[in-house]
Amino acid sequence: MNEVHIYALLQATFSGAICFLIAFRYRRGNSVYHFFPSLLAFGLASLFGQQWLSIIGRVLFYGEWPIVSPFNTGIFAIIFLLILRARGNVAKAFNFQG
Repeated sequence: MNEVHIYALLQATFSGAICFLIAFRYRRGNSVYHFFPSLLAFGLASLFGQQWLSIIGRVLFYGEWPIVSPFNTGIFAIIFLLILRARGNVAKAFNFQG
């Protein structure tokens, strides 16, 4: 396993985890609905889910590892930590005032 495999695997892991946290971990409770954070959460979950599917699908179906940017992997790690700290709440993770 070389450096390309490690970055692709890390990026797929972070992408899948971000999608899962936003889609399944957040519980609304007594919070109030806001359109923009809701739209952002949907967009982030969708895009990160597609990124995960793109990497994993290419490895599983074609047997080739995609070349991914280590800098994007770092950004994905930071976004993952923000979403994890906010327990899936995008408005709290990016500090929206509503």
